[in-house]
Amino acid sequence: MLLTNGRIHTLDAAGTVVDTLVVRDGRVRFAGRRQDVVAETAARTPRGEWIGGRGWDQNLWPGMRFPTRASLDRAAPHHPVALIRVDGHAIWANAAALHAAGISRDTRDPSGGIVVKDAYASRQEAELGALTPGRRADLVVCSDDVFTCPEERIPDIVPLLTLVSGEVVFRREAQPQ
Repeated sequence: MLLTNGRIHTLDAAGTVVDTLVVRDGRVRFAGRRQDVVAETAARTPRGEWIGGRGWDQNLWPGMRFPTRASLDRAAPHHPVALIRVDGHAIWANAAALHAAGISRDTRDPSGGIVVKDAYASRQEAELGALTPGRRADLVVCSDDVFTCPEERIPDIVPLLTLVSGEVVFRREAQPQ
């Protein structure tokens, strides 16, 4: 459960007040500022490992704008980050995740969809970008099911194959064992 955009009194000795609380399996996993959740996770995660999550909703944020990769790049510059929107219809990704998925500013839009590169909002296509599942690629095959695998395995999920308009645009090479 994610509680955010509120005034949450933690009742610790310092009387800390936060705006975000993450509760999983009946235990508080994070208490702090919404923008610090990814940075806190990155600090506890070995460099280069994936950080994943779910539940953001830009409609609850001031301005109701879709996020760009810039804030995730700042929060976790040494980790690929992919955060799924509350309804599963968008992914917020940083530069490392976009690179790992083989997506660049030259990636073609799939039939019936677009790859949002924030050019629509700020004309900074070279610096910023985001993904929206179902509208960005016809098919993305991952190494595990993010919806059913144990939470501790989510950071290890990687894209294996991406097809856009029936054409393979990314294929992860087999890793030697």
